[in-house]
Amino acid sequence: MKNLNILILIIAFGLFAKACDSSSSTSPIVPDDPTIVDVAAANEQFSTLVGALEQAGLVSALEAAGPFTVFAPTNDAFAALPEGTLESLTEEQLVDILTYHVITAEVPSGALQPTQTVTALNDQELFVTVNNGNVTVNGLSGVITEDITASNGLIHAVDQVLLPDAFNNIVENAQKRYFLSALVSAVVDANLASTLADADSDFTVFAPTNEAFDAIADVLPTLSPEEITNILLYHVLDTSVLSTDLQGEQTVTTLSGDDITVTVANGTVTINGTSTVISADNIGTNGVIHVIDSVLIPAAEDNTIPGIAAGNPDFSTLVDALVQADLVGALSGEGPFTVFAPTNDAFSNLPAGTLESLSIDQLTNILTLHVLAAEVASGDLAPEQTVTTLNGESIFVTFDGTTVTVNGNAAVTLADVQASNGLIHAINNVLLPDAFGNVVNNAQKRYFLSTLVDAVVSANLAGVLSNADANFTVFAPTNAAFEAIADVVETLTPEQLTNVLLYHVLDTRVLSSAISGEAVTVPTLLEGQSVTAQLVNGNVVINGSATVTEADVDGTNGVIHVIDGVLIPEL
Repeated sequence: MKNLNILILIIAFGLFAKACDSSSSTSPIVPDDPTIVDVAAANEQFSTLVGALEQAGLVSALEAAGPFTVFAPTNDAFAALPEGTLESLTEEQLVDILTYHVITAEVPSGALQPTQTVTALNDQELFVTVNNGNVTVNGLSGVITEDITASNGLIHAVDQVLLPDAFNNIVENAQKRYFLSALVSAVVDANLASTLADADSDFTVFAPTNEAFDAIADVLPTLSPEEITNILLYHVLDTSVLSTDLQGEQTVTTLSGDDITVTVANGTVTINGTSTVISADNIGTNGVIHVIDSVLIPAAEDNTIPGIAAGNPDFSTLVDALVQADLVGALSGEGPFTVFAPTNDAFSNLPAGTLESLSIDQLTNILTLHVLAAEVASGDLAPEQTVTTLNGESIFVTFDGTTVTVNGNAAVTLADVQASNGLIHAINNVLLPDAFGNVVNNAQKRYFLSTLVDAVVSANLAGVLSNADANFTVFAPTNAAFEAIADVVETLTPEQLTNVLLYHVLDTRVLSSAISGEAVTVPTLLEGQSVTAQLVNGNVVINGSATVTEADVDGTNGVIHVIDGVLIPEL
């Protein structure tokens, strides 16, 4: 009996020793200074992840010095993928997915902001939100265990596998971006999610941010469900278009049936001239998302002059100015009108800050100078003509058989755009009323003063007469007046011609209202010589011979009175 007990003890000890050997051969040995891979390998809930890292050849990468932060999917997270997903992946696809879970920095949960975008090891972005202490990645993967420490970084266990854009449809790629939540909600409410998730389709979505929707928060409640649906479809093309496919300017039709204009300039993509692409080429399984900074609103069927201008991105600055000056309603009226419409480039030619510095009255004065209360086609224009605008001032139009020019410096670049209430002629410079020009500017824009302007330039007097601190009166002879004494002008020396010009200028501003029936003698810039001005039968007459045909062209540094004769001093 004693021998039997000894035998039992020997067998039991042997079994215990075998069990100990078996246990030590299957349990990982955790080093004293464990890396992220070591920590994951020692935790049974990460066994699928560790196996995937080994399969993808990423173990050594995550054993490096780092630091790294790994959003580590649990076994249950991998099990939640559609059956056969892992097995169907190429090694390259598996690497793309796994490196999408890694950040090359140590980011503890306490350092996370309520919303933030971070770049993963595969160069794609992860979208992290924190709400009441709960961390979510890409909108659906919750962090279930935070801040598991390793020697080379941190692990945050997550309950869903994170998938790069290439593995999601466009609805899923919008959903994971927290800054597109307003768009996603609108798409769901409009029952468009299933349409845009269609695996057999190929879409381009211009996706407005939450801030873009906030900017029209006062408009949205006024829209019917049908109108909102139409706006959403206005952001979608039925083909996939990458930013690299775009060149210059193109017009494309959206799912709403309305067209949008896409412009590429200096590497920036703009939609309808107002909305800028801020994140391009987010490519998914059934299309691409371009994130934009404003909501696109389809233009109502408006063929009036403001409506057509609003539909052309080249006129966006003009349209904004018309809105600011409250002139849209006036130019939407029956008309007919002709509008010389400055392009965006024309407005950009103005000195910096000009538009912002204008009062509403000044802006209105400038804009109405561009409008005629009649329909005037380019074919109706004479070589030279003066026409009165809506603000009561004249503009001066010339046509050389090829180019129409307004006020001497604004060329028509696109003529005869037909609207329901008139015509648009695009021009490359903004027209400015006399009050915004000096005496040289105001002479230059009048084609019938070109001889005088040429003489002033030849005599090097343009700089003197452009002096912003001066206050002149210029009696400006017309081209016809110079032609009448052409034989005399030809005999004048340059010095004598300069004296003739100075004889037409006073060093003070004198308006016609200051001149009465009694002759007034006033000194000119020609030293020692004066002219007389007198009101005769309602007309101002200079030196008893030259009649003022256009009075009080009042500018920034003086006034011009156009006269029909050249004044000749004692030479």
